[in-house]
Amino acid sequence: MKKILAVGIAVLVLLVSLTGCDKESTKIPDEPPSITITAGDVSIDWRVGKNKWGGMPIEHIADFPNIMSHTTFDDLPYIKNGEFLTIKFDKNAPCPESYTLTEYILKEDGTSKYSIDGKVCDFNILLSTGSLVIQPVGSFIVEPNYATAFSSYSGDYEAGNTIKGYRLVCTWGGNECEYVFVIRGDAAITLEHDNLTDIQFSIDNVSFSISPRIFTNPNEIETIFAEYESANETVRYWTDMTFSLPVQADSVTIYDYLAPFGNPPISPILLFQETLEKQQDGQYIYDILHSSESPNYPSDFGWNEVEERGYAVVVETDNATYVYSFRIYHDGSHE
Repeated sequence: MKKILAVGIAVLVLLVSLTGCDKESTKIPDEPPSITITAGDVSIDWRVGKNKWGGMPIEHIADFPNIMSHTTFDDLPYIKNGEFLTIKFDKNAPCPESYTLTEYILKEDGTSKYSIDGKVCDFNILLSTGSLVIQPVGSFIVEPNYATAFSSYSGDYEAGNTIKGYRLVCTWGGNECEYVFVIRGDAAITLEHDNLTDIQFSIDNVSFSISPRIFTNPNEIETIFAEYESANETVRYWTDMTFSLPVQADSVTIYDYLAPFGNPPISPILLFQETLEKQQDGQYIYDILHSSESPNYPSDFGWNEVEERGYAVVVETDNATYVYSFRIYHDGSHE
């Protein structure tokens, strides 16, 4: 008899530990249950608001801007890609009848950074037991969100510089509420993987430092030069450009543009594109005179005039594609 009783208790514990939310566990609560959100030993703040409750729609302020108005970027918990987040409901709280967890990429004021829908997370709520106390628990992995690749600002790709907001919408019968919380995380691609830094370009014994940024859109090359109000260096036309890279690159391509920005601005004209090979001394060399071979060179531009040029050096590595871009003046009036 004792043996049968022991087996019966073991089966009961096993069933409660592994079962999902059934009809008995999805009773309608009087108020949205409290939750606890953790990532390892880190606790994460949250807000809850009722969308509709007791048959009536309810306005609430449980949103991302509300959270960000009470915290700072540096105070947000930093959770890396690949780590687990766990959401526990109160003990003996009824399981939601339905639920959806969605991730958003945010600005520092809590508004959405991109005009795209959020990313639905792979999230399941199950029942766990502690001393036979039923407790709904759900976990999910913080995964790379490739919406972050839309950014053209290299700082967004530094580790910990992405703000991720999560909205968990739960329903019990006709009642619906949403829980929201915010963390700091990583972009889908981070600069720290390659440790790319500023590099020195040299033309006509003039050196200047250029910062990298993630290159995501082929059409971006034709617009990046507009970020510079004007060139700030003048060099001779009859010379080479040299530079070296801090990492091993799969390929290095240079785009040479005539950048006749005026009022209104004119789109840059691509004069030459070349894949560069690494020299024995580790440097890359581009012969600026190659652009003289371009059929795109405007006939009304003279070789002895000062002209504004734009250069984009696109570097492909195993982890990402980066672009170094700058504008300079070429003076062809002297040798």
